[in-house]
Formats: sequence, C-alpha cells, structure tokens
Amino acid sequence: MKYGLIAGSSRFPVLALEEARRLGHEVVVVALKDHAPPEVESLAARCYWITIAELGRLIEILKSEGVTEVIMAGQVKHVSLFSSLKPDWRLFRVLMSLEERNTDA
Repeated sequence: MKYGLIAGSSRFPVLALEEARRLGHEVVVVALKDHAPPEVESLAARCYWITIAELGRLIEILKSEGVTEVIMAGQVKHVSLFSSLKPDWRLFRVLMSLEERNTDA
C-alpha cells in the first residue's frame, strides 16, 4: 500500500506526516500552493506543489507515484474554491456536473 497526502493549510498535514513517518510509512505529498505549510516538503518522501485548480495534475501525480490510499489533511478556505478559480478541464467538468455550486456540494 502506498500513501498520498493532499496537504491544505494549518498544522494538521505536518502532524499527519509526522505520525506516518513514526509508523514507518513513506508518503507522497501533493501540497496546495498558498495553503500547505512549507514543512511538508521535508517530511514527505516526495512533494509536488499544485494549485487548487489542477485536479487533472493531482490525479496524474498520484497515479504515476502508484499511490493506492489518499487522505486530505488541512483546510482549504471556501473563498479559494469559488473566487478567481481557473480550473483545469477535469475540474471544470466536475464543477459543471454539480447540482449546487457551494462548499456543501
């Protein structure tokens, strides 16, 4: 089993990575620019920085790394989700398929 972590803001991604390392797991991190704390980079087996709008790239990274289990740790402010978001094609299709376009969707 290979683990991936999508890192949002706050200290929670760092705590999750520290615990994973303590348990002997290597974790591939996909860190959200302008959200994730910089320390995640030094705790990760590998770290990739992406914007919140790059769903296609996120999926490509996790697949190419052979990740089979993914968790998200940390917050993404809802303002970031719906203001000035320039989604890639994959995320655009997901957003357009939602019946409601809010943080509860």
